[in-house]
Order: sequence, then structure tokens, then C-alpha cells
Amino acid sequence: MNVQQEVTIKIDDSFTGPVCDYSIGFLKFRYEGKIEVADPKGTGTFVKLGKLYGILTAGHVLKEFSEQETVGLVRFPSVTPALQNRRLNLGHTKRVIDWNGIQRRR
Repeated sequence: MNVQQEVTIKIDDSFTGPVCDYSIGFLKFRYEGKIEVADPKGTGTFVKLGKLYGILTAGHVLKEFSEQETVGLVRFPSVTPALQNRRLNLGHTKRVIDWNGIQRRR
């Protein structure tokens, strides 16, 4: 039998600050005429695994981008300035896919 109980939680900067500090949004660029538009495509988290540093994201997010594409990276409001927008050429990165503990680098 599932019993629902009420839970009270206070979400403030002590909770959201660290989440924002380690999170990043991915943007995919396209043009509408002469205007460049950036569409949100997912999020990631800054991680370290052994000597490997990077951004952990889901496979469906990575599938949105070619290996040579320039993507937008957006940091969230716990940093100054409030939103940080950077571009990253994925040709300067390596994709590491880990499935059930088996790593494959591309």
C-alpha cells in the first residue's frame, strides 16, 4: 500500500547554488535568414573521472551535435554575470561513451 505523505522542503541558495555551479546548458546554433538563433538542446554536469575532466550528458543530447560542430555553453544564475554564454568547437574535444562500465573514446 502506497501512503502519500507531505514533505516540506526549503529550496534556497544553499541548495540551488551548487547545482547551478556544476551545471551547464547546451545550445545548437542555426540561422533564420541572417539572424543566428540558439536552441536549447539539453544540460550537462561538470565531472572528473580519474584523470578525465569533462561534461557528463545524456546520449540523446550528444546526438544533436556533430563531432566538428560549434555549440553554445550556458552557465546558470549563481555566477556573475548572471548568464554566461560561451562557444565550444567540439572538434577540440573527445567524446567518451561509457555503457555499463565499458568506455569507448571517439
